[in-house]
Amino acid sequence: MERGKAVMPLPAVRRPRVRVRVNDKTFAATSVTVVSVSHYSADTFEISAPLAIERYSGIDYALNGPSYATIDIGYADDSGMIDDWVTLIAGNIDTVRREPLPSGSVTLSGRDLSSVFLDQKISDQWPNATSSEIITKLGVAAGLDVQAQATTALVGTASDRGSAGAVQERVAWDVMVDLAKKEGFDLWVSGRTLYFQAPNSSGPPWIAYYTPDGRGGPVTNLQTLALTQSLTLANDITVFVKTWNSKTKAKFTGTAKRSGGNKSGRKTQIYTFSVPGLTQDQAQAEAQKRLAAISKHERVIDFSLPGDSRLSIRDMIRLDTGGALPDWEQDYYPENITRSLSVSGGFTMSIRAKNQDQILTPDGNVS
Repeated sequence: MERGKAVMPLPAVRRPRVRVRVNDKTFAATSVTVVSVSHYSADTFEISAPLAIERYSGIDYALNGPSYATIDIGYADDSGMIDDWVTLIAGNIDTVRREPLPSGSVTLSGRDLSSVFLDQKISDQWPNATSSEIITKLGVAAGLDVQAQATTALVGTASDRGSAGAVQERVAWDVMVDLAKKEGFDLWVSGRTLYFQAPNSSGPPWIAYYTPDGRGGPVTNLQTLALTQSLTLANDITVFVKTWNSKTKAKFTGTAKRSGGNKSGRKTQIYTFSVPGLTQDQAQAEAQKRLAAISKHERVIDFSLPGDSRLSIRDMIRLDTGGALPDWEQDYYPENITRSLSVSGGFTMSIRAKNQDQILTPDGNVS
């Protein structure tokens, strides 16, 4: 594998700075934590500051309705100037915790703007609309910009699956996630923009490298590294998706299998799901998707390193050990990324990523 191809080197001397704004007013935080997650969930944040900062900032978030926070990070040059700020997260504040003793601090916690949909229940119907049209309508109604990749199939017309063609008192985000899963799309909110689009895995992976140097000390860009393998998920896996159509009374079963190799004496792990209203082809496709989701948990890597604002939860991560740990040299899907910046601890991040067992060929392809 060609190390460094996917990841540009960080500056030799870094001077990370954080900028926090609450309701468009500067908030002098002493520490921030941002957690980015996959699986159609909301990213979260925590902002801490001395109570005195809260008193003198003039921010009345407790009594003045919804409050909005933005956390940006930048790198100062030798003169202390910052040319570019990168927004780590922007969203609504959910809770304010004040601790007069012993710390004399205030902590603001919140979520990105997917919280607007998570906290909203809707009743509506879209008999002649596509998934992208429904997503766009809901996003615009919430006051967000929308970048939705166009889809063509009308929602709710293929079967009686109980899809988003008509909903009654359902959480808006759950409806949107159903549409994303139906199309095989990703769904997330960044800043004030709602995204609905097919996953993009064509870009180069982000490289995490660890190689022993032969004298007991590793060559690495990591601070910690832990490798976990599920021996249960390393077995053969079979997934069944059973479905039926209440109108036609037809029943179908989709089946997907994965071989874990020749492991004598180990039983096949069987997973059975019931999903109403699918055709045979849809049941087969659903079984394949669920098998892929289960298999991703076989191998998990946890590592920490200096903070890097460029890594996205939608980037692939490649572990490069220079051949020292060949069974682990593969691409992984990030599950969560936790970034922390504080006066005492600097800018750090920890990552959990997962994937099934696979082998990378010398040209970087998966066999």
